[in-house]
Amino acid sequence: MHRAFALDVLACPHCESRLRLIATLHDPEVIQKIVARVGGRPPRAEPRPPPHRSPAPPRLYSEALSALIRLIRRVTAAGCLA
Repeated sequence: MHRAFALDVLACPHCESRLRLIATLHDPEVIQKIVARVGGRPPRAEPRPPPHRSPAPPRLYSEALSALIRLIRRVTAAGCLA
């Protein structure tokens, strides 16, 4: 956080003394229990699914492919590519 935001997370916001890091938490279940205990947001039952992305319509692909083929034919007919 210090490198990205120039924020010293180990400085006490009240007295400006140094705080000590005593543990790091990695298990999501433990984190959810602690947050629920101290009155944070209740944990979600399930994570949200990623947003659905539909592929582009096939028509666009065929039009682009046709345009690319026409361009290649035009360039090769002009003798630019051999």
